[in-house]
Amino acid sequence: MPASLERPWTPAEVAAFLSVKTDTLKHWRARNFGPKWYKLGGGPKAHVRYHPGSVRKFVRDSLVTEDSE
Repeated sequence: MPASLERPWTPAEVAAFLSVKTDTLKHWRARNFGPKWYKLGGGPKAHVRYHPGSVRKFVRDSLVTEDSE
């Protein structure tokens, strides 16, 4: 399946992929940090989702190398 057609990930799936808690993702969203995300629907019951490519990009961009230290 092309990356552009991948199913969006839930916060629980992203948390598992990144080995963090869903609360960590919530704090990151509040601070405009972490992988790009979006809401489906409106109001307090809107569903937060992540595009898998954005999560992977966040990981790539977060890598620390000897040159970057």
